[in-house]
Amino acid sequence: MIENEALKEKINQMELAMESVLTEEQAVEVINNQFKDAYLLKLKVNVENKAGAMLLLVSVLKSEILMMYSVFGNSTVIRKIGTFEDPKQFSDDILAALNAGGIDQNFSNTIGRILYTRLDSETIKNLRPTIEKKDFNDFSNIIIEAINTTYKINSTRVEADMERINSVRFRLNSALVEKTPPIVKPEIKTEEVEEAKSEKVTFQELEKSEVDKEIDEIISQFPAVVTSKTILSPVSGVEFEKLQFSQKILFQLPFQTPEEKTIARKLGAEVKDGVVRPIVGEFLKLVPGHKNEYHIFAKGPKGVLLRAFEERPVRLAVPKGTKIEKSTEEESSTGKFYFLGIVVIVLIVASILYVIINS
Repeated sequence: MIENEALKEKINQMELAMESVLTEEQAVEVINNQFKDAYLLKLKVNVENKAGAMLLLVSVLKSEILMMYSVFGNSTVIRKIGTFEDPKQFSDDILAALNAGGIDQNFSNTIGRILYTRLDSETIKNLRPTIEKKDFNDFSNIIIEAINTTYKINSTRVEADMERINSVRFRLNSALVEKTPPIVKPEIKTEEVEEAKSEKVTFQELEKSEVDKEIDEIISQFPAVVTSKTILSPVSGVEFEKLQFSQKILFQLPFQTPEEKTIARKLGAEVKDGVVRPIVGEFLKLVPGHKNEYHIFAKGPKGVLLRAFEERPVRLAVPKGTKIEKSTEEESSTGKFYFLGIVVIVLIVASILYVIINS
């Protein structure tokens, strides 16, 4: 019985390996963990009002997508996922997003099929040199163009990162693969691939919410948008409701991918190799989102738009020396304590004088 189970396991491993490699010798190397045969592409994709995370397992030798996961919706869990995460954390976070709910499964499947159609073997083969260097400009642009063309929009944004991994180990050890079926690969004819590359496919345009329209209006006024993080200061920071137009607040730029590093350097955030300092943005607008989310916009260096996201009202850090306007309640409280202090001092002085006079 044990021998049969071991034999089945070896057969399963060989079948999985042969999906990715060209020869049995290469398959044995993969099984023995002597060859990292696949790219694990980690994507964050924003399409209109939907945030998404995608995972693509791609054969290095065959230049084919072996497996794909796609989750899109308005879940805050999705928004927290970062492409810089290691493969296990990224796949675990996708599983957590699926378990948390709020996923638009039909839309997730549609985006998956769009990528399957557009990223055919020839396209992936041509992209391999840049993917190897972790230069994702061409790769991201192809995805953006495919989604924008399909939905007749121009607001799709993509962040990407890649890890070179062993496909068999990932597929056998990942909790995501174990518990959730991947996007089904569509049957694609050659002419359909060419059509996807060259023609616009008519789909019903996604309906935008008022929040998304407001955000689009802000973004449209700037040549570039840089996703960043606010810096919190619970004691000396400025509260959401006290933010004033053009008020200076601090932002931290991401510094993981080559693209992020290039942007940070252009905006003057890198002091020296690998050391990144906060940059100053002039506050423009705070847009409450669909649920517990707040979109913060500010004008950054070189005229770019800084965009950050918070799940709840917080106090935002400001440059040193910035005067924070106190709330009416705080001023009233301070005034009361000041008055009480004066009264106490007067009483103490009066007591001392009384003792001196009557001694």
